[in-house]
Amino acid sequence: MSSTSPISVPSISAILKSTTSLAFPTTLTNIFSRMPYLTSLYFIGSFGTESLAAGGLASTISNVSGVSVVVGLSSALVTLVSQSKGSHIHRTSSTDGEEVTSSSTSSSAIPLPQIYLQRAIFLHFCVTLPISTMWFCFPKTLIEPLLQTLGQRQQLSNETSFYLQGLAPGLVFSTIYQTLIPYCQALRLPNLPAVTSIIVLLFHIPINILFSEWFGVLGKLIDYRFRERKMTTAYMLQRPS
Repeated sequence: MSSTSPISVPSISAILKSTTSLAFPTTLTNIFSRMPYLTSLYFIGSFGTESLAAGGLASTISNVSGVSVVVGLSSALVTLVSQSKGSHIHRTSSTDGEEVTSSSTSSSAIPLPQIYLQRAIFLHFCVTLPISTMWFCFPKTLIEPLLQTLGQRQQLSNETSFYLQGLAPGLVFSTIYQTLIPYCQALRLPNLPAVTSIIVLLFHIPINILFSEWFGVLGKLIDYRFRERKMTTAYMLQRPS
């Protein structure tokens, strides 16, 4: 009769330590990744109340119709990456050209989490590229009339569509950025997005000052675009595996 080994149950302190090591950096990521938006709105407010209202409305629209979509789609990535990382599954190509999954760690084996990441970014682009195109190409024919239909003033609708058009290129980089956050957290690398958010915030403030002095309102649109580029580039330089 075969004997089964007893299942080891972690202690409460070990569970709390493991949970805290994930929760604390994740909380820092959520806080510091949102602060650049507030910083940009602060500098936009220096151009007047109308610009502040338009910038806030454009940021809300971009978050609801663009960034939130990517965040929702990325929720499945956490489950898939966590399961594949824990089971150490790799994907290789057999002799007849078909893909098979195995626990092999040979040089030809591709970690399944990387495959999930690549497919997630591709699927997210399929959703966000049409949204970004709509913001950029149809601000006057679609966005502005829609805002006026919802009761916004013509001047506010005009300036909001102008800001939203400037946010369109940033959505492309935000797609990669928002996909990498749950990917790193699922690989138990929560410090990577936290440190990246802090570094980007430190660079974001002086860039806001320079662009506001040099380009005025147009500088805010340039800074909005550069913010997502800074986030994505910082991730790529640290190369999460």
